[in-house]
Formats: sequence, C-alpha cells, structure tokens
Amino acid sequence: MWSRLEPLDFHRTLPVKALGKMIDQRILEAWNKLYIDSTPEEHWNRTLIPSVEWAVLNMELRPNFLLSQAVTGHGAFKSYLHRIGKRDSPACRCGPIERMPEHVFRLCERYSEGRPADWTEGIADEEIRQYLIRTMKWLWEEEKEEERAGVNHPRRAQRRRNVRAGVPITGTRPAPTSR
Repeated sequence: MWSRLEPLDFHRTLPVKALGKMIDQRILEAWNKLYIDSTPEEHWNRTLIPSVEWAVLNMELRPNFLLSQAVTGHGAFKSYLHRIGKRDSPACRCGPIERMPEHVFRLCERYSEGRPADWTEGIADEEIRQYLIRTMKWLWEEEKEEERAGVNHPRRAQRRRNVRAGVPITGTRPAPTSR
C-alpha cells in the first residue's frame, strides 16, 4: 500500500510540524483511496460514511454501542448471527429476505416507523442517527424475545433433540456419588 504513495519532496526545508501535517494528509489520502476502492458505492457503510475524509471532518460524532452495530452490521442482525452460528437462518421476520443492515434500515416494512427519507448526510444527520439507534434497540428486544422462547437457536434445538434421543448432555458435571 505504501509503495503506491508519491514520494514526499524532502529537498525543501520544512518545519517538523509542517512535515507532520504533510505525512498525516498523505496517510489520510491513502486510507481514503483504500476505503473507496474496496467498498462498493452501493455498500451499506458508504451510505452512512461516504469517505474517510468525510469521517475525519465529522469527528465530533461519537459512536456508541448501538450505532457501531448499525454501521458494521454486527449485533442483532440475523445475517450476522447466522454467520457466527447463533441462528439457523439469516431470514428476516418479514419473509425469506436476509436480515442485513440495509434491508432493515432502508427496505423492511417492519422497521419503517420514523425512517428518514433522505440519507445523503449519512450518520452526520441527527434524524438518521436516532433512527438507527431506535431500530437497533428494537432489533435487540426482538432478539431477546426469541432467545427466551428458544426460537431459531441451533444449539438449543440440538440439545432438545439430544435429550429426546437419550444422548447425555455434555458440559455438565456428573452427579455426585455416595460413599
């Protein structure tokens, strides 16, 4: 990656602070190019964070637990939970469509309440941030309900099948023996 950067002109005499700013700018440009080249424009992250330079200009944004999950697609999204083996299916409750961030936040009718019409400002827009946080809370509530009910949990389903088949449950301590 660094070999693609244009060499700095060290023939000029520069104060250390100015040189540091030049290096910071070059790193930012390289990081932005990598982000733009590796993330398709239609990708969910690019909807919220158009470029690294944009993110740096909006540094006053302080992500929290729920906002970070909305941006990264980790957390209560069934597509993510399915990928890490915590769900049997990645499907959304609305149908056979995979429950990924873009589906939840932009398309799914179940989560349309309060959905912003304009996403051009990305997460710099307070309305968008509040919608993302509110919807993530709702997703986590649904996830907790399903967990309590034992719905769509591969490990619990396997444990129930094992119990019915008479297979001993592993990971438990053996019953104490009397002496």
